[in-house]
Amino acid sequence: MLTSNDIERTFFSLVKGSVLGQSVGGSVYRSNMRPPSSREEDIVVMFVAGLDSQIQTGVVLVNIYTKPIRYNGADVDDKNRCASLLRLFYDMLEEGEVTTGHILETDGTPRVNYDDTTKQYVISGRIRYKWLNI
Repeated sequence: MLTSNDIERTFFSLVKGSVLGQSVGGSVYRSNMRPPSSREEDIVVMFVAGLDSQIQTGVVLVNIYTKPIRYNGADVDDKNRCASLLRLFYDMLEEGEVTTGHILETDGTPRVNYDDTTKQYVISGRIRYKWLNI
C-alpha cells in the first residue's frame, strides 16, 4: 500500500521528469514547498485524496503558476502559454501511464484561475490515478 507521501512523491517525479516540468521557467515543488514570494512559472504537486484497497485510487492536484500579460491596460492570463502548458499536461498523463504502468486520467477539465496572493494565473489540473497493489 502506498502512503499519501509516496503517491505525492511519485507524481512529483513524474511531473519533474516530464516535458511539462522542464518547460516552466521556475521549479517543480511538492505541496507547501513553493516559496511564498515566488513569481516564477512554477508547478506544485499535491496529494488530495485516496482510497486504499487492492486497487488503490485517488486524486492528485497539479497547479501550474503562470505570469500574466498586459492586454488593454489590464493583467490577463496568457491564453497561448496556458494552452501550450495544458497540452503538455495532457501529454504527461499519456506518457505517465506508459512509464508508471498506472491508469491516469483527468478528474474534470483543468481550468485557469487568478490567484490574488501571488498575482498570477494558475492552471489547476486534477489527476485521478488507479493502480493495483500486489
